[in-house]
Amino acid sequence: MESMGRIDMESKIFNIEPRDIIKRIEAIVEGYGLDEGLLAFKETERVMGIFPWWEAEVSAPMMSFFKEVRSRERREGHLMELERLRAGSPNVSISQPQAQMGIALPYCGAGIGQVNLLEPGSSAAYNNLSPT
Repeated sequence: MESMGRIDMESKIFNIEPRDIIKRIEAIVEGYGLDEGLLAFKETERVMGIFPWWEAEVSAPMMSFFKEVRSRERREGHLMELERLRAGSPNVSISQPQAQMGIALPYCGAGIGQVNLLEPGSSAAYNNLSPT
């Protein structure tokens, strides 16, 4: 408990609010991107990293924030790539023929091995297609 009071005391002596640092760096990330936010965090850590409260109150929350931003950007990148691939792929339309072609068997007189094949639009029939 004594160390916690000391941490609060140090931040109040210098009038530094760790939450303000976090808000500023988050604003930089949202406004300028992750790379700029990381750069601002590293530069701030160079100066402020000497304080004992830095790791617990600023560094750890910022690392989880950066992790969330990275995973969000990765998801967005995957979605953009998927949309790009969908936009570049040709639309394939398969037209299935109607069930008009097929095998027509005569009503009577069909012998074994005799099949009548009808072509669409013609009245011609081919009989006895087995090789003889």
